[in-house]
Amino acid sequence: MTPSLRDNLPAEMVEGIRRHNAVPFIGDPEDVAAVMVFLASPESRYVTGQVIAVDGGLMSHSPIAETRRPDSAR
Repeated sequence: MTPSLRDNLPAEMVEGIRRHNAVPFIGDPEDVAAVMVFLASPESRYVTGQVIAVDGGLMSHSPIAETRRPDSAR
C-alpha cells in the first residue's frame, strides 16, 4: 500500500483488501523491498527458479470461501 493508493482508494476497497489478506494488514513498499534485498544478497545463493509472491497471501486466498465461513466478519 503506497501513500498514493492509500489517498486514492475508497476506504471500503482498502478494507476489502485487508480482510482478504492472509495477514491482518496490507503490505508497504518496504515489504517488497526486503524480499528484493534478500534475493540480491549472498544469503539467497541457493534460491533458483522460484516465483515469490510478496502479497500477504492475497492471491492464495479465496474471497468467496471467506464470505461463506460461519465465523466470517463481513
